[in-house]
Amino acid sequence: MALSPALLARLRRLDRWLREGHGATRPGLAGRARTPAAEVAEYRPYQPGDDPRYLDWRVLARLRRPFIRHGEARRATVVVVAVDCSASMGLDRKFEVATEIATALAYLALEGEARLFLHLLGTNPTPVAGGSGRALLGLLAAALEAAKPAGEVAVAAALYGGSVAWPPGAQVVLLSDLLEPVERLAPLGDLARRGHPVEVIQLLGEGDLHPAPTGPCLLLDVESGEGRAAVADLATVARYQAALARHQEGVAALARRHRIGLVVAQAAAGAEAALFAYLRHGGGGR
Repeated sequence: MALSPALLARLRRLDRWLREGHGATRPGLAGRARTPAAEVAEYRPYQPGDDPRYLDWRVLARLRRPFIRHGEARRATVVVVAVDCSASMGLDRKFEVATEIATALAYLALEGEARLFLHLLGTNPTPVAGGSGRALLGLLAAALEAAKPAGEVAVAAALYGGSVAWPPGAQVVLLSDLLEPVERLAPLGDLARRGHPVEVIQLLGEGDLHPAPTGPCLLLDVESGEGRAAVADLATVARYQAALARHQEGVAALARRHRIGLVVAQAAAGAEAALFAYLRHGGGGR
């Protein structure tokens, strides 16, 4: 997706909104607020991974040892943004909305001076080169624009497989419709147990939530390509919606069990509505 002046202006306004203290606090996605020097009460020895900008150079010159102003010390935050590229995401603008949200999250992470990884979870899962700095945003936006939803993907397993490249504690945001058996989502819990804060923005389309009764039809699995004849009458739609409700209960239970942040959004409402719902959400009980 092209980073138009209008899009950049919206992203800058969103960044300002976060810096002003709105929304839930998330490392790397909540502006760059720092503890004022006047509030710093103590020092501690510099440790590998500390941000060298918070070295106290006067203390270093006097004692010949590096010390960090304790209230300002921080390590580089790592944010992983993952996008489900399976075929079902191509329906009802879900994939379009997901890529718009991913671009916004990438912008916020890079503005927050985080290291960023982008994973495109398709039939051939692709990690886009991670890094930091504003120059990376154009590369990530181009990769998102080039991606196309296709095929059947075990999204959680693909994401877990990509985690070998992440440092400990990397914060993970997954954009997906999660329309696969709940047991196949178990690797999300494995990521959480390994110390990665995991959050999911589940995007559902109008057809997912309110399929129309159309009479005789062919039910087609867009990911596997398999189809079968059926009658989409009111009773069939009611059974489908009951099954979807059970599925959503299972997804919510998985999220609670592993303290995974879960935000359910309708793609029809657009990217900004889903993004603000996510940013206002407090996360998975952490």
